[in-house]
Amino acid sequence: VMVDRDIGILDGLDSGEYYQFRGSVSKIILATDISKHKDYLGDLQAFAARRAEDPAVEMDKQLAMELMVNCADISNVIKPAAVARRWALRVTDEFFVQGDAERAMGMDVSPSCNRLVTSRVKLQTGFIDHLAAPLFTLLAAAFPPVRNEPGETQPPREGLDALVAQLRHNRASYDHCTDLDLEKARDWGERVVVPSSLRSESLSSGQDMGSFSRQL
Repeated sequence: VMVDRDIGILDGLDSGEYYQFRGSVSKIILATDISKHKDYLGDLQAFAARRAEDPAVEMDKQLAMELMVNCADISNVIKPAAVARRWALRVTDEFFVQGDAERAMGMDVSPSCNRLVTSRVKLQTGFIDHLAAPLFTLLAAAFPPVRNEPGETQPPREGLDALVAQLRHNRASYDHCTDLDLEKARDWGERVVVPSSLRSESLSSGQDMGSFSRQL
């Protein structure tokens, strides 16, 4: 869209403004790169510390935009449990289709993409524990609820505690969930056959987290 001359969305910008805008958008898009996750956690920790000393301090606008896209990208795990489970199935379906294609071409199957040995449930718990929970917990700490004092006209600001509570609820629900249980959330198409090794219990944490670490 940016380079489509028929649309001309950036026609009003001079050269400097154009490259500034383009650079900003590029950084926002790259915010979904998992390799940047630790950097964002560090940025959030630093901001939360500054905000604790001075509640009026504002976040850098570029960082705020990048964090919004990053959070949106992984927000499936903070949705209501029924929705989150359907997303878990769709995401792992995509992984497994990739793995099937790699196997058919005689390639090594990518980590987390082998439906024969990979637990969907363990992929979700690993994702929540190591990515989503740290990010949303820090975000909630950085932006706590704001209550109005008597006489104030500015509307109160709700915090993110409810989202973090939903995330913890979703995580806890996987503790007693097997891949076969998760499959019951599929309300589209045909049910997927769950390998017998994954029906009664998920893979051990050690097995899965090794795969998960390689994926990162």
